Amino acid sequence: SKLYISGNQNDSVYMYTLSTPYNLSTASYTSSFSVGSQEGTPAGLYFKPDGTSFFICGWQCMISGAIDTDNVYRYDMTTAWDITTASYVSRYQVTQDVYPQGVHFKSDGTKMYVVGDQNDSVYEYNLSTGWDITTTTYSKSFSVSAKETVPTDIRFSSDGTIMVICGVVSDSLHKYTLSTAWD
Repeated sequence: SKLYISGNQNDSVYMYTLSTPYNLSTASYTSSFSVGSQEGTPAGLYFKPDGTSFFICGWQCMISGAIDTDNVYRYDMTTAWDITTASYVSRYQVTQDVYPQGVHFKSDGTKMYVVGDQNDSVYEYNLSTGWDITTTTYSKSFSVSAKETVPTDIRFSSDGTIMVICGVVSDSLHKYTLSTAWD
C-alpha cells in the first residue's frame, strides 16, 4: 500500500499511497523527505522489513565544505513506514566502488550488499550488529560485467538464494542463483 522512490534531482525520498496494494495506477503522492544534508546524488533505497529504518546509497555529498563520496546512510523513523518521522542516524563509506548504485540487506541485517558501476560488481559486507552500518566490514565481491556494465540496483529473494541485478546498458534484469544462500 506504499511506494517509495529516491530521486537525485531534489535529493529526496518520495512516498506514495496506493489505494489498491501493488496497483501503481492507484498511487497518489503523500510526502517527501530530503536526504540532501547527507547525500547529493541518492541512488539506491532499501527499507528494513519492519519499516523502522531506511538506507540510501549514493556517490557524492558535502561534509564541512568538502566532497565526501560513496556512502550508505541509515535513517530511523519513529513511526514505521512514515518518512516524515525520519532522522539521520549514521553512514558507512563504501571504498570498493566510486559509484554505489543500489543497496540490499540480508533479512536479519547482518549482511549488506552494494552494487556499483565503477567496477560493475556486487560487494558483500558483514555487520557484527544487525542493521548497524557502523559495524560493517568488507567481505568479498562478485563481478556482473559479463551481463551488465552499468548495474543500478540489486535485490535478493527472501531466502537469499536468488540475486537480481537491474542494468542500464542492457535494459534488463539479470537473475543469479546462489548455491550458498547470501554468499
